[in-house]
Amino acid sequence: MERTHYPNAPLGGSMKRKIVNPDLAEEREKLVFNKQEVTDVILDASVVARSNFFADEIVKHPEYKATEKWYDMTREEQMKHYWERIALMYKNDPELYIYNQRSDVFSSYYLYPGVGPLFLHLSMFTQCLQKLGSDE
Repeated sequence: MERTHYPNAPLGGSMKRKIVNPDLAEEREKLVFNKQEVTDVILDASVVARSNFFADEIVKHPEYKATEKWYDMTREEQMKHYWERIALMYKNDPELYIYNQRSDVFSSYYLYPGVGPLFLHLSMFTQCLQKLGSDE
């Protein structure tokens, strides 16, 4: 990292530079619990299986992988990027992503770092309509 007017170089992780924050790395080394056991307690097995499925898909299709550019995009650019990636997935494997899709919400959040552009809508607006709206 570049030197600044501070006496010590700032510590921090970076996707772009492929660096894990040294403080975080140190804390991870001190773990006194089994990560797999905690995962099994917190997450349902079907959630873990779906997450692993998308991780495998990203390995098979590197073009699905998120990059650090996501953080510098405007919401509109994120939205465009989001739909382009979803369209690419549908094009690459329509049998899986269109014809055999389960009835649950598409788990595209596995594809993005941070918050996706539709998540505010899905988590707030849709919920308001379901909870506060009427059939009329």
